[in-house]
Amino acid sequence: MVTIVLALSFSIVACTISLVSFFSLRSYLKRRTSHDHILSELREEVNGIARLIDETTDRDVSLIEEKEKELKALLEDVDKRLKLSIQEWENLKTAEDTRATLAAQTQLLPKALPEPKDQSSPLPLGAQIREMVCSGFAPAAIAAHLGVSVAEVEVVAALIERQDSGIDV
Repeated sequence: MVTIVLALSFSIVACTISLVSFFSLRSYLKRRTSHDHILSELREEVNGIARLIDETTDRDVSLIEEKEKELKALLEDVDKRLKLSIQEWENLKTAEDTRATLAAQTQLLPKALPEPKDQSSPLPLGAQIREMVCSGFAPAAIAAHLGVSVAEVEVVAALIERQDSGIDV
């Protein structure tokens, strides 16, 4: 009888352990396979993917911003160079216009410098300069013809202008 009681108590304990294990396992499986659990795992996975996409996007945006800054710097450099090029082009055009104007003015001047009228008694230097200035010759041409400096011719021309305008010298 003791063996039967012992076997019966052992069977009851085993049955109890089996029932507890069964319900525990069943509860665990319900929790693991429940809709809420599956949705929470999917949410976590989607949130992880979204975080990765955000990180990648942030990295890509920062790379694009760096490239944008580099392009802006290059464009500013190109703008500066274009402005300098345009300014040089305008300076060249102005120089060409000035050269053309000077060439036109040179053609309006008399072609040849006058020869002294009387070789035996040449006019004084001041009179020669006065005659040539009044004829419209440039100071450089007068200086080259008479063998004097341009500064001397300019001083005499200034004195002549003062005398002609009535200012005491």
